[in-house]
Amino acid sequence: YVENIFLIIYSFELAVRLKRFGCLFFCDRDNLFWNYLDCIMVVGGVIELWVLRLISVVVTLVTGEPPHFSQNFSQGIKLLRMFRLLRILRLVRLVKTIRPLYNLITGTFESLKAMQWFMLLVILTIYAGGISWTVLIGKDMLPPPMKGNLTHQVIDEKLSAQAHHLFGSVPDSMFSLFKLMNADISVTAAMTNSYQGQLLTAIFIVLTNWALLAILTSVVSDNMLSSSAKADEEHAREMAELTKAKRKE
Repeated sequence: YVENIFLIIYSFELAVRLKRFGCLFFCDRDNLFWNYLDCIMVVGGVIELWVLRLISVVVTLVTGEPPHFSQNFSQGIKLLRMFRLLRILRLVRLVKTIRPLYNLITGTFESLKAMQWFMLLVILTIYAGGISWTVLIGKDMLPPPMKGNLTHQVIDEKLSAQAHHLFGSVPDSMFSLFKLMNADISVTAAMTNSYQGQLLTAIFIVLTNWALLAILTSVVSDNMLSSSAKADEEHAREMAELTKAKRKE
């Protein structure tokens, strides 16, 4: 039902535009791609959802058996179904017509360009932390994890093996620290079994989860504001040129 409702809307929209523009609908250079895209979508949808189903119902009523299509015909139907994916491209057109949404998306892409340096900073931070934690835990520079009571304590072999597994090499340490940056606290047991480890873990969390997050927020906000201002200037310039052209006419 949803597919049919959308197809009715698309068909009505296409019919109104054809009535409004006539043959110019297929010759408009500015919207040529979108116009032909809408035609392909509507025609393909009508054939698949209405014409083929009508043929199937008629054949079933006449012969008493469902129709059997050839392999080439079935492949054609699959191709028509693939054309439905073209409706995603309509979102691009919709985005350009909604100015605030367009500014938001362009600002996001501009922020992604600036984030390459932020990503480099994150990689360097994790790499430095990976080296440090590999030396501290993987090479047993920190006290080993202990279990027991105040009077009798022994090394926790299970937790020690887990610590060496998580921080035995620089790549393993980097991946463990990356998980910690993303709020995965499963690695903290191997890091916080001593006071020194607790202090270093707290420092790493402050540097990565707080400081780097603040930097990321400022980078994204600054680029989105500058991109939005640039888009508003271009829109104002276009409107001014359009107004000037109308006055000349």
